[in-house]
Amino acid sequence: MCLCRAMILKGSQRGGGRLLARHLLNADSNDHVELHEIRHLAGANLHAAFQEIEAVAKGTRCKQPFFHVSFNPPQDVSLKDGHFEKAFAAVEKKMGLEDQPRAVVFHEKNGRRHAHVVWSRIDVENMRAVQLSHSHLKLGDVSLSLFREFNLEPPKGLLNKEHRNPDNFNLKTWQQAKRMGEDPRDLKKVIREAFDSAKDRKSFSENLQKHGLFLAKGDKRGFVVVHHSGEPMSLSRFAKVKAADLKAKIGNPAELPSLVAVQSNIQKNAAGAIKQRIRNLAVRHQEERLPLIRENLVMRKLNKTSRTEKKNQLSKRWKGEELARANRLRTGIIGLWDRVSGRRGKISRKNQREIEENRRRDREEKRRIIAEQIIQRQELQQRMDKLRQAQLLERKRLIKELGQSVPLKDSELQRDFREAASLEGRAQLNEKLREDVNEETEEKKRDEEAKKKSGDRKLVRKPKL
Repeated sequence: MCLCRAMILKGSQRGGGRLLARHLLNADSNDHVELHEIRHLAGANLHAAFQEIEAVAKGTRCKQPFFHVSFNPPQDVSLKDGHFEKAFAAVEKKMGLEDQPRAVVFHEKNGRRHAHVVWSRIDVENMRAVQLSHSHLKLGDVSLSLFREFNLEPPKGLLNKEHRNPDNFNLKTWQQAKRMGEDPRDLKKVIREAFDSAKDRKSFSENLQKHGLFLAKGDKRGFVVVHHSGEPMSLSRFAKVKAADLKAKIGNPAELPSLVAVQSNIQKNAAGAIKQRIRNLAVRHQEERLPLIRENLVMRKLNKTSRTEKKNQLSKRWKGEELARANRLRTGIIGLWDRVSGRRGKISRKNQREIEENRRRDREEKRRIIAEQIIQRQELQQRMDKLRQAQLLERKRLIKELGQSVPLKDSELQRDFREAASLEGRAQLNEKLREDVNEETEEKKRDEEAKKKSGDRKLVRKPKL
């Protein structure tokens, strides 16, 4: 099997090992987190490993001793660990990080499995940092080489940056959109379409206002778009338009109303009845999403339990097989004769072949259970996406109906929107929901155990009289 459709690579140099470890081990924003490997480091966990890298870096002038790369395959592709390992090796070779200490963490979120690899940049023998110039271009070359290696057509944006999907977004854009309860792809698409279809500043402003967005002069940026919640957004970042093109169509930023003036205007137009309508919508959307969130939490808990049981089962079997292999090697005088006759060497080679075969078998069994769970999670994610799109359309219709009358971020409504935008976090903190999840989890476990016992009884044959 080839590395299907390869994968998208994103990397950066950075410091702050404690924050990086906390981010990579964050189980709240991921369905599953697995610390896959720690190489050439004494630390038994991620925090200890990163502290070790930072301690070594103090012997140099390097302020960013980590090189963090995320490996993101397409959503509809299930890759084996070996495929990821091949991509890791390709990056190491290209960046000059071969045999450097590293840590590998796998994340599963919304039915997708991706990897994070963090290398130490510190060359211990020479006590200097490995130079990583033009890392963005080099990672692009690696990604492209993976496509070509398997005779696959790469994305157009990988060959020419001008053809990249404009709906793509970085972490900063995603975090800002999440605060507003919006999908960053939808926001970028609306703003870009409003800009492309406008002839001048007036028509652009009118296009934005149809979607509850407003054009203003920023405090730090030249042009900003103000969300109906009062959150300012960089126009160049969300519209993916160059500053020169913005100025040519919109003109001088000084001619626009200030950010404070636009926010104040939105606040004045927010009537109490309108607040109540949107508050009711946020509450209803919350109630509609809670069953799916509950189902996701139950699934996550059951899947974690299943993986833990599988891990314990594999560990127990491995120990038994290790003992059996050790017992084949005789000791004492007979063992000495085995060495002289060459019998011990044959047994050792047989044991080594067994170890490699058993490792492949265990990896395949682990991959199989992960793949099955990802398929289940993807089915749930499709339902969640369908509901999210329906709620988004409903909110857009309400915004168009109300026009500009939406409150600011200090209002009670803004808190309602933020709560509605982070329902999973609310659900996890809600004690009643936790109780429901625990009850449903225990009930499903009892049903599975009952089915298993029933199946075992069917396998037992009664003796003939």
